[in-house]
Amino acid sequence: MKLKAYFLNIVNENDHTLASAPVRAILVLFSFVYSVVVRVIIFLHRINLLKKYRAPIRIISVGNITWGGTGKTPLVQFITECLKDKGHKIAILSRGYGKPVTSYQLPVTSYEKMGDEALMLSRNLKGVPVVVNADRIKSIKEAIKDYNIDTAVLDDGFQQRKIKKDLEIVAVDSNNPFGNGRMIPRGILREPISSLKKADIIFLTKVNLSESNLAEIKANLRKLNSRALILESVYEPKHLKDLYNNDIVPTDFLKAKELCILSGIASPGSFKRALSYLRYNIKLCFDFPDHHVYKKIDLLKIFDICKSEGIKNLVTTEKDAVRIQSLIRMYGGDLKIFSLVMELDILKDKDIFYDRLFSLYQC
Repeated sequence: MKLKAYFLNIVNENDHTLASAPVRAILVLFSFVYSVVVRVIIFLHRINLLKKYRAPIRIISVGNITWGGTGKTPLVQFITECLKDKGHKIAILSRGYGKPVTSYQLPVTSYEKMGDEALMLSRNLKGVPVVVNADRIKSIKEAIKDYNIDTAVLDDGFQQRKIKKDLEIVAVDSNNPFGNGRMIPRGILREPISSLKKADIIFLTKVNLSESNLAEIKANLRKLNSRALILESVYEPKHLKDLYNNDIVPTDFLKAKELCILSGIASPGSFKRALSYLRYNIKLCFDFPDHHVYKKIDLLKIFDICKSEGIKNLVTTEKDAVRIQSLIRMYGGDLKIFSLVMELDILKDKDIFYDRLFSLYQC
């Protein structure tokens, strides 16, 4: 975990020491190799040397151009809810981050088999199947056969070029749109910024939690892609969930109480800003790497520190809750533990977005 944090400090330009110079140089070399491979793949698809699969249903891709933390998963949920409310039969197709499982069917089991994001979506979207399979074409065919769907939402589908898509939606984090502008592993870009030219809709996410110049970001995006619909979206606290009994609790419940906060996500800063927005009194903060697999020892250490500091309430993210809920029920003791449930919404031009989304079904 310390090694990963060290590399993230370099990638996020927080370490410019002489000691890290050799590491930075090596990462630049790997970034160059990665960039060449990605550009070759993009070129082969552009000249149609690699075939694309055309599904007999609508395919909506929701992805990002950077490495984690863009608010993509809440956007997948938002779009799926929009389509479900209109009576469409949808499945979410996920590759299941870091999991060996190749396929998943209902009912829901555990995050170890699905991945945390896939399980969170399945729990939040009752009745919507979440199919986990690294082979996206196979998962489309499975979902059509097993669930008779008319729409598949590709979670993290921007880099998926083997499938013909009806709508390409990209989430861009308004706090940190493109990092240092370099490709991974030296930066956070998964492919060149110019790839945004193929996006149909670009969501600037978490603008209410951002300190960036939104007008400048939008102007730069418009230069890259003059035809895309560019939307501003907010990510707002909705309520708390008690992780012992799943009860819904209003956010005001924790005001004036001393809190410990826990997160293992790509952008912990956004989580902290959301809690500050609620004017919570944060006394302890524990950050872990994205998708961290919590162990008993991790949580017992945190719980002991909370006890020694007299802190009786802990708040974590929805994604972290999926990974720790079974452990806290065994070891949480008297500590009250909640997840903060956030909700995505579009600031303006919502009707234009709906028109664009539902126009897919008019032909």
